[in-house]
Amino acid sequence: MDRGNHSLSQARYLAGEMARGNLTWGNFLVLAGPKGVGKTHLAMAIAWEWFDDGFPVLFTRVDDLLDELRRGYEDKSYFQKLDSLRRCALLVLDDLGAEHAKDWAGERIDRIVDWRYLERRPLIVTTNAKSDDLAPRVASRLSDQSCSNVIQIDADDFRTTGSGGE
Repeated sequence: MDRGNHSLSQARYLAGEMARGNLTWGNFLVLAGPKGVGKTHLAMAIAWEWFDDGFPVLFTRVDDLLDELRRGYEDKSYFQKLDSLRRCALLVLDDLGAEHAKDWAGERIDRIVDWRYLERRPLIVTTNAKSDDLAPRVASRLSDQSCSNVIQIDADDFRTTGSGGE
């Protein structure tokens, strides 16, 4: 329910288009806004549609992804894990910016976004970070209007209004 909110309507429309595989509007969808406005809900809905259509989808919180990559050094699966991020049909990075990306973590996020960007592979990002809070190269690629739609959702927290959740 968009409650008459233009940004919610726009996010739902573009999410619906991407869920149906229509990438006319761009290969990247960035859903930005405060907590509880439905960013993760929309991203998950898109991912399920792609998955149901038989496409390999990877949906992960960014902090969990970074933990998993670090474990890959120990069990020798690091490069295999990176390759799966590169090759999956749809990658969803949930809660970008919450991981406080410094040095190693920031480099990994940059590398993953850069791969998806150069190969024009579909990517969905949810974030409540401001563009200035992200690494400059990552922010630049995510905001490139030739391949990305950035929707700043300006709405109240669904959880506190009793209308659902993120």
